[in-house]
Amino acid sequence: MNNLIKVSTSVLIIQIFMALTNLIILFFISNNFGASGYGDYYLLKRAADILTLILLVGLTVSIPRNLAFYKKENSSDIIKVVVIVMPVITIVIIALLQSLILPLLIGELYNDFFLITILITFSFIIFNLINSYQRAIENFKSYNLYSFINYIFIPLFPLLLANTFLSYLYIYAVILTIFNFIVYIVVVFMFIRKGLLKSPTIFKLRYYDRLLRYGIKRFPGLVLASLIFTLPIITLNHFGMDYEKGILSQLIQLFSLIIMPINSVGTVILPRLSSIIADGQISKITKSLNRSIILFITIVSIVSITIYLLSDIYFYLLNSTILSENYNYLKYIIFAIIPFSFYSLFKNPIDAGSEKALSTRVVLISYVFSFSVFILLRMSNVEILVNIFFSMFTMFFALGISSFYYIYKIFNDGRGENSV
Repeated sequence: MNNLIKVSTSVLIIQIFMALTNLIILFFISNNFGASGYGDYYLLKRAADILTLILLVGLTVSIPRNLAFYKKENSSDIIKVVVIVMPVITIVIIALLQSLILPLLIGELYNDFFLITILITFSFIIFNLINSYQRAIENFKSYNLYSFINYIFIPLFPLLLANTFLSYLYIYAVILTIFNFIVYIVVVFMFIRKGLLKSPTIFKLRYYDRLLRYGIKRFPGLVLASLIFTLPIITLNHFGMDYEKGILSQLIQLFSLIIMPINSVGTVILPRLSSIIADGQISKITKSLNRSIILFITIVSIVSITIYLLSDIYFYLLNSTILSENYNYLKYIIFAIIPFSFYSLFKNPIDAGSEKALSTRVVLISYVFSFSVFILLRMSNVEILVNIFFSMFTMFFALGISSFYYIYKIFNDGRGENSV
């Protein structure tokens, strides 16, 4: 338990610094290039995230979850092969399909920013694969260092050199790509030097099949989850609402900054829970569930109220003015942090606790409710920004309630996935 607290704390500290880094970049871009400039930046980064998730077909979840089971069968070298091979496969796919996929995600930004988006995507793929492996072996010192360089040092360094929005993005993308490619080469060399090519298990296809099947089951949910924050921005971009896109991006970034520390807990929980479940000790998980939830609700509620009260200061610092009455209602989305935080906290235990793709089911249920609201309001000719606001609110509450339901179905009776 002490080690778990120590690891969680170290990951949390890195996540807090990442949040502060994102805040610095948010202030820099918003103050120098306006709310619409930040909207473009946010859309490009989210597009790279979505492409990464699509190309990795759920491996970022499958690798940390399944290594504990592979170790018992002396077949963990399979995961090393996947870490080596997938970046090669994905860069070929990106080269062939980028002209079809990227315009759908970034629209008119494609002409000026397609190369930047490709470089960032390739870097994210390498980062996610290597850090998924670090999580799986619970090497959180390397995980934290790698995260620090990718999400804190590299994004901040170009601020010292860039004098335009485009130059910042190019410097950031190039440095990020060079660094991650060097790390990838070092990791490949280390794996081979440790005898990977001599391992008898790397040619047994059934192990790859299990790893991919687990990830593919969760693939639709991961992609849809990555679109939760991005789809509203894509929609506003489609309607040419640049200022509204920027304001909503700033608000979503604030939302994300609060969720980041919660995600850090999930980063540690997934491999740890998988080990506990592989050892058949699921009853250990249920003992502290009720206590943890009550504490969690209290903390998140206090944070949400505090952030809401400070939101006018936040927007003033970004835009030299508070939100006008036409957009003031958007701030209420902050209270959706409470249900959404349940989803952020529980999605990893749900993945660890069941072979079934229950986390995908949670996301699909939420999309059904959200799209129903969107279509209903669209048919009623409600303004598009108001429509998006209510659709997002519905989505976040549905995610929280569904996650709460499944976490209890899995763990509350101590029988794991058999209870679902």
